[in-house]
Amino acid sequence: MKNLQELSDSETTTEITRAVEVITGTEEGVLFFQYLHAVCGMSDTSLRLDATGVVDKDASINQEGRRALYLNLRPFINRNRLISIELPDLKPKEQTPIHRAKPKRGMTNE
Repeated sequence: MKNLQELSDSETTTEITRAVEVITGTEEGVLFFQYLHAVCGMSDTSLRLDATGVVDKDASINQEGRRALYLNLRPFINRNRLISIELPDLKPKEQTPIHRAKPKRGMTNE
């Protein structure tokens, strides 16, 4: 296995995608990414206010730095697994059969 410094950009993307796929392919990996999502404050607002209600620039910048970590990894996560990580309570919808409406009398194309 090559180390990261030896890989080209496209090789890095391929290898990181493959690694994230392996990790998120396990329940423990999904749990880890759910934890990372929470720790990085992905459900929180970026702006932080001080006790007086004024935007705290330093705290806001810090929050964006935390979010950036997760956002850098997010593109490597498979869409279906991303849903189970970011929206764990979302249940897949059951597919409802599509029924064609019968034309009303006198409304045919004949």
